[in-house]
Amino acid sequence: MINISYDRINQISNGSAEFPIRMIELYLEDFSTYLEQFIDAWTGQDANEVRRMAHKMRSPAGTIEVSEISTLLERAEGIDTIASTDTLCDDLGAAYQLVELQLVKKLNDLKKNNG
Repeated sequence: MINISYDRINQISNGSAEFPIRMIELYLEDFSTYLEQFIDAWTGQDANEVRRMAHKMRSPAGTIEVSEISTLLERAEGIDTIASTDTLCDDLGAAYQLVELQLVKKLNDLKKNNG
């Protein structure tokens, strides 16, 4: 189980029931797109693009606070070369899969309670 903090979303939602729903939807859309680009850069051994994508991915990761994802992205931002034995890309993909499952459940719960 990955710990996801919704404190930041709750803090900036000002009581809006729709805001957390939209933020989770955006997170899921943006992060999955960025992750695909990150994986492409990783596979292509493009350390500059890996760092760029890791930095770009930190924005949605900051809205929905997931320390495991943030830690992996921080590590990716500091990468100089991509070693074939480095599991960072696999670790990030696995962490995101767990986050995605939890967020989809949370999203469904929010929509059910909001509807």
